[in-house]
Amino acid sequence: MSTKTLIGIAGGTASGKSAIARHLQTHFNHNICATIKVDSYYHDLKHLTMKEREKTNFDNPESIDFDLLLEHIKRLNDNEPVKIPVYDYKTHTRTSDHTMMHAQKIIIIEGLYALY
Repeated sequence: MSTKTLIGIAGGTASGKSAIARHLQTHFNHNICATIKVDSYYHDLKHLTMKEREKTNFDNPESIDFDLLLEHIKRLNDNEPVKIPVYDYKTHTRTSDHTMMHAQKIIIIEGLYALY
């Protein structure tokens, strides 16, 4: 296992988390740095009606699938690729798509609960 540098960027809505993550990724070079958006790990709410989905408090840490996020961070640290979920904010569900992420020297974890 090779150790990675993890950078957590947390903060409120529109506080500049994504902008800082993009700046760092550009600074360190895309070849050695990747960003995981915690928002990609919202629980899939397909099992709920749309009316129930809309009542979900997405500003609550329980709305995030931290088990999957942690599993992916561990796999990246072990130099294994992961399939990052793609979340559809309009339907509050995960799509069948994913974003393939390969291990990098630097992994930025960006989101409201990045340091939770």
